[in-house]
Amino acid sequence: MIRSATSGLRPYKAKVASVSRGTFFYQCVYLLIEPTKEVVEASAHCCGHFGYQSSTSYMPHLSLLYQDLTDEEKDKAVKKAEELDKEIGGLEFEISEFALYKTDTEDKSLKSWEKIEVCHLDGK
Repeated sequence: MIRSATSGLRPYKAKVASVSRGTFFYQCVYLLIEPTKEVVEASAHCCGHFGYQSSTSYMPHLSLLYQDLTDEEKDKAVKKAEELDKEIGGLEFEISEFALYKTDTEDKSLKSWEKIEVCHLDGK
């Protein structure tokens, strides 16, 4: 399933733009990733494979915290993340694999989440 979706993708670099907070449970506190050409193209490649068309613009990110928090609590969490790693903004790392999970968005414990497949990006 995901192997065919990632066909042709090679490992690529990602860079953290900032620690940010969102407005709902699944985007409570996250690392905002710079939308570089490689990041955006990888998303478009996989979305195209599955026929997915989003009604909103793509916001690459890595979630740090799933939780229902007040705005004040979210701000404290962002500040704490920045204090724990003062160089988090600008951190670069390689994306070399994708994982596909079956998720139930009603399950806020995340216990029902199931890893379906992991695919290493090798350009084939």
